[in-house]
Amino acid sequence: MPISTYVRQERVHLTGRPKPGPGGGNPGRLPVIQLGGVPLARPAEWEKRSFLPYYEPPRRGNDLKALIKDSLKLERASIDFFTKLALKTRDSDLITYRMAMDVMAEEARDEQRISALVE
Repeated sequence: MPISTYVRQERVHLTGRPKPGPGGGNPGRLPVIQLGGVPLARPAEWEKRSFLPYYEPPRRGNDLKALIKDSLKLERASIDFFTKLALKTRDSDLITYRMAMDVMAEEARDEQRISALVE
């Protein structure tokens, strides 16, 4: 399944609202099907195909500082993923390259906003 299938899945803020961007606003599985892919049915497969392992949420659900730090870790991992994707596709797939650069820039803005909460 092409990486763009995963990239275009719905991305959601901590608030639960769809983020603008690739796949934003569509049900999470719909873009995968529309792009000719097959959605992963079992959650156990999600981590295998993910660029980042699953992290347990903080034991204390009201630990806002821990939640913010986890969010920051995820934003940084997303930036790293989209940077690698952009570098990999720069000379071979201009559409995916541009999409990766746009998403990376958005993730960088999110990271700045979240890191400001920690300071």
